[in-house]
Amino acid sequence: MNFFCISTKKQKITRGLLKKSAEERGLKFINIDVNNFDTLDKKYQNNEGVLYRITSGELAKNIELFLLQKNNLETFYKTNKRAFFNALDIPLQKFYNISMPKTVTILSDNYETLKAIVEEVGGFPVILKVTGLSHGAGVMKMNSMESLISVIGFLKKNGATRMVLREYIDSYRHARLVVLGDKVVDSIEYIVPENDFRTNAGKPQVKAEKFSDDFEKIAIEAIKIIDLEFGGVDILIGKDSSPYLAEVNFPCYFPRNQLTTGVDISGMMVEYLVDKFNKKNEKDT
Repeated sequence: MNFFCISTKKQKITRGLLKKSAEERGLKFINIDVNNFDTLDKKYQNNEGVLYRITSGELAKNIELFLLQKNNLETFYKTNKRAFFNALDIPLQKFYNISMPKTVTILSDNYETLKAIVEEVGGFPVILKVTGLSHGAGVMKMNSMESLISVIGFLKKNGATRMVLREYIDSYRHARLVVLGDKVVDSIEYIVPENDFRTNAGKPQVKAEKFSDDFEKIAIEAIKIIDLEFGGVDILIGKDSSPYLAEVNFPCYFPRNQLTTGVDISGMMVEYLVDKFNKKNEKDT
């Protein structure tokens, strides 16, 4: 059986963990370099196995869709339509009674419209987030209308098309729970730095941490709602200890958990996909 991995050259750590886990379990590891993929190459057609896309971006998603159309592959999607995963559908989870920071998508830079959005999310300070980025990039704390208008204008001139305003959670802790199937398989806590409100910017400091059943239930439900079977769920813990779902990450940088706690997440991922493939093809025969 093959393990197809879609990645870029810079994702050595994630790719290395998955390659080791796949080969230990007898799978042939086939790396797909996003920047060197030939749709006419017959070796990428009529295969069986499993698929995981490490990297984001439209090109990577298009390669993923091509491989799913031309091969018999299993993924962490409940249905392959989830290959169109969009960060903007995360706020939909507020309709499923999961506590989240109030979040509003920015569709206009009109002063009065933005003022109303700020009031909707609870007033200043607010968090301005450019969606689709990672590791704290594009996340800014805004303290006034003047700075908000100025920054949004600058971002739009430089090509940012998707932004949200979010309620600022004061004095928070940041939990990352990794969900596989219907359970949390690992969790860590990001340590809040002294001079930055962002816990995951740059090279974040983390520690192994176990969270309550209530937190795990939120993480599992968040993954289930958007038809995924794997992902990293970020939950903010307010100063009143209340949980707030911040984000669902897919693909997610699971090595941060694995290399901190020692839990063999990559091995679990490979085994889960192989089991899913076998069960599906048993039904088809």
